Amino acid sequence: MGAALIRVGGLTRVFWLAAAMSLVSALLARSMPDYGSERRATAPHLSVSSVLAAHRRTLLTVGVAVVIISASRALRIGLLPLWAEHVGLSASTTSLIFGVAAAVDLAFFWPGGWLMDNYGRFVVAVPVVATTAIGCLLLPLSTTAVTVGAVMGLIAVGNGPGAGIVMTLGADTAPVEGGAHTRAAGDCAATSAAPAERCSWGPWPRWRPRRPPAS
Repeated sequence: MGAALIRVGGLTRVFWLAAAMSLVSALLARSMPDYGSERRATAPHLSVSSVLAAHRRTLLTVGVAVVIISASRALRIGLLPLWAEHVGLSASTTSLIFGVAAAVDLAFFWPGGWLMDNYGRFVVAVPVVATTAIGCLLLPLSTTAVTVGAVMGLIAVGNGPGAGIVMTLGADTAPVEGGAHTRAAGDCAATSAAPAERCSWGPWPRWRPRRPPAS
């Protein structure tokens, strides 16, 4: 859909579509029932600092893994569009490549859940980081839509089975009391991984290879 909108009306329409979908998502979330309100009303109140201090070992081990996984996922969202623009791909082509990669992601959701339930979290967490690393090594060799799409597909194959791994690790390690605090801390760390990683890309425009001028 995004590629078609870009093709027909330019990038502006895609941003309007994203805004509309975000609004619909917010309305759906607002309409969902709060199933945990009764339990929270009777649970003892714990401060955030006390919960984080009591479970600091878990946050410093599993939390670091969550940050690494989240940073790996943020890499494809920020870096691959820059590379696609660098090699001369149009916005609609880049959008189409991302759409196909998202379909590959979705295709591996169910197998990833089965693997997590039967063989543990490790078998799906490692491929998320490993395929992203391999994809980044291959990215400088991709100069066409086909090769960029192949790199995106490779990353999607590793990322798809790891769908939900961050939330699953949070649920696995959350204590009975104060679990919401530890999960919130994990989500905060995972969310901050993306902007922190992108801030490190400051030198990127200086060292990246330049396209030869069109003759």
